[in-house]
Amino acid sequence: IAGVKEILERMTKAALVYPKWIVYVHVGRHYHRRLQRDFAGALAALEPAFEATAPRDHRDWPLVAAAHVEALCDVGKPHEAVRVGREYVATCRELEIHPGASQIEQVLATALLAAGAATEAAALADALIAETTSWNAGGLALELLYELRARAALVERDEAAFTHYLSLCRREGEAHAVPALAARIQRLVREAER
Repeated sequence: IAGVKEILERMTKAALVYPKWIVYVHVGRHYHRRLQRDFAGALAALEPAFEATAPRDHRDWPLVAAAHVEALCDVGKPHEAVRVGREYVATCRELEIHPGASQIEQVLATALLAAGAATEAAALADALIAETTSWNAGGLALELLYELRARAALVERDEAAFTHYLSLCRREGEAHAVPALAARIQRLVREAER
């Protein structure tokens, strides 16, 4: 939390020189509050980011849109998160904002899980995994997708799929061994055991 606060202070100064960077300040404030578990405050912190961005006007509009979907889930509105997430993905497709759709689809899959639509979340995660591997990408991005897919399998009570995606997630995570991600995987395993 202290590190995010320090980065926010630096970005606020940088935004005085580079005005479009103000978006990152707003998104940073959102994540700072989210880390503090102030979910209502995190959602409110995004409002100025939407005023500073628009699809095709700012390259990081999808980042703001994805954070919005996440924030709606955090405040206990998964069905609204799904609706809004679908609208954002449709906007990306309509305006041909290609990388942005994937970014939003990942949080949309998480919202679908929270809304009880595990089968749809699993299908979306599968599509994102296929897209990511087709780019020969790996590492953190793929690890998070495998974790998402394992979570969907857990909700569906598909033990074989859960074991498969958990093993892929662990394999992908071995390369960078980030303690916070390892802790997430351990929590997922404990959930599965329960």
